Amino acid sequence: MFDGLGTVALSQKSYRLPDLITIEVGDSDLAGSSGATVQMHSSSFSNRVAVTLAPTSKRGLMRGFVSVVSGTNAPAPGRLRANEGDTLVAEYFDDSGQVTVRSTAIVDAVPPSISSLEVEAEYQDATISWQTSEATDSLVQYGESAFLGKTAYMPDLELGHTVQLIGLVPDRLYYYKVVSRDAAGNVVEDNNDGQLHTFRTLRPLIPPFVDSMQGGATNWSVFNGDDTQFHWEVGSPQNGLVANTPSGDAKAWASNLQGDPADTIDTFLISPAIDLTGGNLATLRFQHAYDFSERTAFDLLEGGELLIVTNSVSAPATLATYFDSNGGWETEEIDLTPYLGSVIFLIWHHQLLAFESANRPGWAVDDVSVVVTNVPTGTISMSNNLAQARVTVRGPVTRSMQGFSTNHVGLPPGAYVTTWAAV
Repeated sequence: MFDGLGTVALSQKSYRLPDLITIEVGDSDLAGSSGATVQMHSSSFSNRVAVTLAPTSKRGLMRGFVSVVSGTNAPAPGRLRANEGDTLVAEYFDDSGQVTVRSTAIVDAVPPSISSLEVEAEYQDATISWQTSEATDSLVQYGESAFLGKTAYMPDLELGHTVQLIGLVPDRLYYYKVVSRDAAGNVVEDNNDGQLHTFRTLRPLIPPFVDSMQGGATNWSVFNGDDTQFHWEVGSPQNGLVANTPSGDAKAWASNLQGDPADTIDTFLISPAIDLTGGNLATLRFQHAYDFSERTAFDLLEGGELLIVTNSVSAPATLATYFDSNGGWETEEIDLTPYLGSVIFLIWHHQLLAFESANRPGWAVDDVSVVVTNVPTGTISMSNNLAQARVTVRGPVTRSMQGFSTNHVGLPPGAYVTTWAAV
């Protein structure tokens, strides 16, 4: 109802041929009545079709249905004939207002078409994109065999479609097809003429991974902020902090090879993709030398952080942060055991922001290795005197328990901390 007048509404803005139209009338004058009548016609066929609406559980709201069919069908009672592109009109006469109210929809009997289908496969995810000739939703059916079995869906009606598939297995062949449906319910499917489309996820490196940087930037990548004055590059550091590499060879990564004056640095060094598989203990080791010491009274910040990325939809996690200076080359060792089973990227990020330029030694990194090993596992036995007690064990893995006692078996070696919750 609107300003005391009755209203009429159709369930969709567009319909196929054939289709079922749902019609609703809201009119407070109809409260307690046995029904209402709506007249319908299409722009191709002016003869009216009377549709009887029945009361619903909401007072004054009536609902009814009518079939819309192609105009090639013979006229028949209770059927609304129409052609592609027609406008469908529903009219309701409000007795108390002495006015006819209307609602319209269009006939869309032509399925959309799909074009420009592309796939971009990563290690554990893939992005499928395509275009449609009209606004549609987006569905990808995919799997490791022709039986598919998995779906990814985007309900928004768009002309351009991008669907991300996550949780994939590295170096694996996947089959897929795409399906789009317009507002009227017309469906189009691209299944490569029944053969299905395919893609293969990328193959990561398998530990042990050892890189002395003598091969240059192979498999590594660098990402830079827009205003950075220097960026990670492979060469012989002569930056005012170190004048060689730890092993005396020719090359290392450095965020400012010559230690030149700078006031803005924002650069990321990204390792190859590494699959942490094949054992129960993972360790990262590398040599590095950094000097992030304050150079002027106008330095706002300078530091480094080591990040880890485990998939494309999660934010990077911080493994370590570095400030001031370590005085020269030293070995860093970091436990990667919590990330076993993941494909990882390691990221060294150097950031500087100052109002005055000065010589900046920056950060140098060399001899990076990631090793996964099998070591004997252990058991942690815990007991207490309260059945309600809850305790959490955190270390290379995390376990929880409640009750008088429990045994946690198969735990990787390392330091663990136990925390009892309040009872």
